[in-house]
Amino acid sequence: MRSSEEEEISAKEFLEDFKNNRIPITGSTLYKVGTKFIRRNSKRNDIETIQDIYTTRNIKNSIVKQVYVTSHEFLGATVYNHEVPLATVARGKIVK
Repeated sequence: MRSSEEEEISAKEFLEDFKNNRIPITGSTLYKVGTKFIRRNSKRNDIETIQDIYTTRNIKNSIVKQVYVTSHEFLGATVYNHEVPLATVARGKIVK
């Protein structure tokens, strides 16, 4: 593992360290709970909100899968979507 004093490494070194599991994953996520995004759909464009984050880890405590639980309003009811991938959130992120 690299010390915090080393500021910059090359992309090749980073990828090599990542392949050898030398970069710790702390469980931080790219999008936090409460982030709003527009889910692009052929029929409707709903504004959805991230409600929860599901993280799957393996025996080495490395993150294997990370998906989001989102919700939106439809006809007065709250609808929850489970297993929403990061790419869906990134495509429709609302920039403030």
